[in-house]
Amino acid sequence: ERAVSQAPWTKPTVASLFTSLVPSKHGAMSHMSRESGKRFVAMGNQHTTLAESLASAGYETFAITHNANIQPVYGFGQGFRSFRFLNDWDLKADTIIREAEHWFDGFDGGRPFFCYVHVTDPHYPYDPPAPFRGRWDHSGLSVPIDHDVIQKFHGGQREFSETEKQHLRDAYDEEMVYTDSVVTPFLRKIRARYPDTVIVLVGDHGDEFWEHGAMGHGHVLYDELTRVPLLIWAPGLAPRRVASQVRLLDVYPTLLEMTGGDPAQPWMMGESLVPLLEGGSGPHRPAPMETGGDGEPPWHLRGISMLYEGQLWKMIRREKDDWNPAGEFSLLFNMELDPFERNDLAAERPEIVAALFQAMKEKGWYTHPSDLEGEGFEGGLDRDTEENLQGLGYLGDPAQGPGRD
Repeated sequence: ERAVSQAPWTKPTVASLFTSLVPSKHGAMSHMSRESGKRFVAMGNQHTTLAESLASAGYETFAITHNANIQPVYGFGQGFRSFRFLNDWDLKADTIIREAEHWFDGFDGGRPFFCYVHVTDPHYPYDPPAPFRGRWDHSGLSVPIDHDVIQKFHGGQREFSETEKQHLRDAYDEEMVYTDSVVTPFLRKIRARYPDTVIVLVGDHGDEFWEHGAMGHGHVLYDELTRVPLLIWAPGLAPRRVASQVRLLDVYPTLLEMTGGDPAQPWMMGESLVPLLEGGSGPHRPAPMETGGDGEPPWHLRGISMLYEGQLWKMIRREKDDWNPAGEFSLLFNMELDPFERNDLAAERPEIVAALFQAMKEKGWYTHPSDLEGEGFEGGLDRDTEENLQGLGYLGDPAQGPGRD
């Protein structure tokens, strides 16, 4: 019921899912410093990925995606025998699922498999197909949303009426229902054909709809972006809800334990969820999150959500950079009394800010932006990939300043 993503956008989140490391440790971010000239920063190949662990245990490994953030050039091919990247950001979920089904049709089932399927609906431009379009949105509006529109909004050059905002919320919900209509039959088919299979359904991030005055994703650490769905099916696992806070960092060790591996690898920052899934209970697990780390928007933010004196608190730390030259500051929220993060208590409870920041450092989750390293490379990507990233809103003009999605 309370799963926390380690970043509010796709590349660092999926890399954390694959490595059980926070973004500043696995390295898959947006840009490095301006001076380095490095963009398109990749996950470091020194890390052992989930796919590599399962491949070494004899698993067939396959991945399919059309999100240009998740492709071999960024390190995500490590451990996959087959990686199908469809370089067209405008594809809908039904195409991705159909391609995955084609792979299963050609799979002989002679050994265990690990299949990673990444669909991008719902994601702006929030364009649900028929018959889902119009289920809730009766405005008759067409409000194109892309990177440039979001940049203009964050730069004060574009405003949205309340009617337009509700149209976008409704269209997002319609895309959610569309995605469910495509993914659910696929999962049912896999469960019927391979009943011993463990299935994980997870979101990489959410989207903002003006909860804190902004839209899109990638640039803040509020719950609307970092609290994500996480569902796990496994043979013999009874249905239940888990109220304890968990992290996407925990998925990798969980799958290792479920497949007979050792979930306590020394590099992992997560822990297996098996005790919770089998009916146990436990306290909220401390959850790190971050974005930025690159001298460009998205901005330098570090966060942690954890128990302190019996209550769940969340601290978001803003690092010093070109857009925040005055110095670091923090936000603090009591997530039990203020679940929508409206009342900043940092000035009233500095001792909690200090305690949560100390916990980040002790657990190895905090890296100052000036100490970051990354496997970035100079130059550009091919034209199709750049258009893919542009369409998804991940490739903008850094000179435009804050608001890059």
